[in-house]
Amino acid sequence: MEDITFDEMGICNVCKSSEDKMRIEWQQRGENLENILSEAKEKSGDNYDCILPISGGKDSFYQAHILTKVYNMNPLAVTFSHNWYSETGFYNLQLCLETFNLDHIQFTPARKTVNNLTKKSLSLIGDSCWHCHAGIGSFPLQIAVMYKIPLLIWGESINEADGRSTYSCPSVKFDRDYFTKVSARYTAEEIADKDVPLDRLQGFRLPTYAEIEDTGVWGIHLG
Repeated sequence: MEDITFDEMGICNVCKSSEDKMRIEWQQRGENLENILSEAKEKSGDNYDCILPISGGKDSFYQAHILTKVYNMNPLAVTFSHNWYSETGFYNLQLCLETFNLDHIQFTPARKTVNNLTKKSLSLIGDSCWHCHAGIGSFPLQIAVMYKIPLLIWGESINEADGRSTYSCPSVKFDRDYFTKVSARYTAEEIADKDVPLDRLQGFRLPTYAEIEDTGVWGIHLG
């Protein structure tokens, strides 16, 4: 595991991050969350209150439940499809949208593009899913900028199971380059080549820093 360390007792920093959760002041964190969501709702006017990036998995249902049922938010659900959905996975995504009555935007890259990116991804980053890591980071940001919706509500944080950041010492803050830093490693511009030209990677291209700043885009993790 990347950036893993062990203390004098042989306990790794990921396990220590899990231990951090036992000491979190949940009531205070709950009040902070309520303030964030209340402010977003107040500022949204007749727009959506926030962006809800979802895949249809366990985190997606939790995010949607907390936002719509607990805090009465009006999120716009956004999905980057890796084009690898199983029948069950696709069903779960539709179930989430219907259960929580969500408006939804989805981007699905062409299968040939995915295949070419997968081959390149293996040698570049050590797994086959560059397009997953990059698309999850870029497409919701594109929609946030396009629809002028500043707040993104993500699910699980890397503090949960990653050696690079812990709850007590979070070292990776969400920003435009968050998913490039923690998983994708390369931008669309850097990964483009003759087999996957840049004009086939529009869904993977991050908004500019100026666009992000102009919209005021930022994100939190419910996890």
